[in-house]
Amino acid sequence: MNVVQLPGLGGVFRIAPALTSSHAELELGLEILDQALADVVPRFIPSSAVTPS
Repeated sequence: MNVVQLPGLGGVFRIAPALTSSHAELELGLEILDQALADVVPRFIPSSAVTPS
């Protein structure tokens, strides 16, 4: 997966998976990204600011 932080956009990341990625590879990549974000969000955002989905 190609992750690029674009200049001038602060914390916005563009995620561009390969066009030949299979559905299973995309699902796995999203699961990994979801877990990584879940691991770091509590360090930066107070739990009172996070609403359950």
